[in-house]
Amino acid sequence: MQRKRAIILVMLMVIPPLVAAEGPRGPLCDPFRPEVENHIWFWWPEGIAGFEFDDAGNLLYIVDGIPAQSGELISSSVQREFRKLPLSGEFTFWRPIKEDGLGGFWLKHFAVKNLNQPWGKVSPGVDYAYHLDLGNRITEVKREDFKSFKEQPFAQGMGDYIWKKEGSELHGIKFDTKGVAMYLVHGIPGTYSLDDAPPDGYMVWQPVDSKSKEGFWLKHVAVRELKMPWGNVYQGVDYTYQSEFTLRELTRRQASGFTDDPFTPELKNHIWKKEGDTLRGFQFDERGHLLYMVEGIKGTYTLDDVPFSGEYTVWIPTTPSSSSGYWLKYAAVTECEMSWGDVYPGIDYAYEEGKSIKDLPKSSTFTFSPFSTGGLENHIWKQVTDSLYGAQVDDQGKLLYLIHGVPGTYSLNDVPLSGEYVVWYPIKEGEQAGFWLKYVAVREVDMGWGPVTYGVDLSYNQQKGHGISFLTRDDYYESWDLRKLLKYFWDVMMDD
Repeated sequence: MQRKRAIILVMLMVIPPLVAAEGPRGPLCDPFRPEVENHIWFWWPEGIAGFEFDDAGNLLYIVDGIPAQSGELISSSVQREFRKLPLSGEFTFWRPIKEDGLGGFWLKHFAVKNLNQPWGKVSPGVDYAYHLDLGNRITEVKREDFKSFKEQPFAQGMGDYIWKKEGSELHGIKFDTKGVAMYLVHGIPGTYSLDDAPPDGYMVWQPVDSKSKEGFWLKHVAVRELKMPWGNVYQGVDYTYQSEFTLRELTRRQASGFTDDPFTPELKNHIWKKEGDTLRGFQFDERGHLLYMVEGIKGTYTLDDVPFSGEYTVWIPTTPSSSSGYWLKYAAVTECEMSWGDVYPGIDYAYEEGKSIKDLPKSSTFTFSPFSTGGLENHIWKQVTDSLYGAQVDDQGKLLYLIHGVPGTYSLNDVPLSGEYVVWYPIKEGEQAGFWLKYVAVREVDMGWGPVTYGVDLSYNQQKGHGISFLTRDDYYESWDLRKLLKYFWDVMMDD
């Protein structure tokens, strides 16, 4: 409901000037004084978004901005759904709206190509080292800057942290001995048991006091490269974080609520809990020590039902003869040695116990032909409402990529702001209508642009006229399609 009210407010503020032809000719705005060189900006429900170019007008970055005052990670006026965005660790630079001002934006710069910057070489993806001439990197903030982080949720102190409570959750920052930020921290309340352990990177637990069973599960997101006692840490979620109470130390005995049995015969050393059409589970070694957190989505072993994130890498039927089963994502919580090789904390894309995503056959339902121009050999497609779903195979029919496509023109007006949809193809040669495509690799493979590993391929087949890296400042048209704007807001409200 809060999100709906915020969106309606944005609509009321934005649409009247456009209808009355007031203000800029399109969605462009100019939020900063002095202006940020080689950037263009436009308002977005979450704050601002934009693009950065080089001096010749070639696209370098897609930029996202979340409003916040100095000393805050998020403005209290922003709807609750977006509070956790800066805590992803990707919003690494804060810039004031005007010099010496208190209001500003946390910015994320997503590179669309390989770059040589003054701070080093940058590959496609989030540039964690990005900075401008005015503002502060997250690694430059000081403890005293965050005046609203006053809570002391833990009786034993934890002096190198500062905390702020948001409802039942915790937001925190961990500093080193010199007062430099190391981690952004998010906490979810729960007991030290597998029943309460959240998914996705909450690797340690901290009690509220030494005698209490109540506490918080904590996720630590590194904001810079670190050398910790447990090894080198890079920007992003630290799946190896060590503390007195760690997820990896829990055993099968600390799970009382996982009593469902979706598979016959049962999977050895697994326990499960059904939640509608999804599963939560764990895998242990022979002694009951935790190896993996598992998530499952109900479906068949077909391209129709495979989750297109590429993270659900194996499928297991509910019975040996059944066509119904679950797609499973295995996230290792510790280093371990499996029959397919050494495994490290995080998603195990090589997991082998089950039918592999790599062996998925071509689907007879993927018979749609969206592109009349050809040039996309070994591709198959299916259309669902406005979106495309597809797959690319090699010459032997082995699956290489899962593909998702969204309609749009080859322009900065329509390129998806995630930065993951890196190539565009027209429906017909010479027409503006087409699809932006995201390619998710399901195996390690050598392609013409270099070696590719699991996950979104941000360098996929970049060519002039098709690749995101070839867009320029001239590919932005300062006009606002009011129908698209209204449809966007309507779709967001309907999703709530």
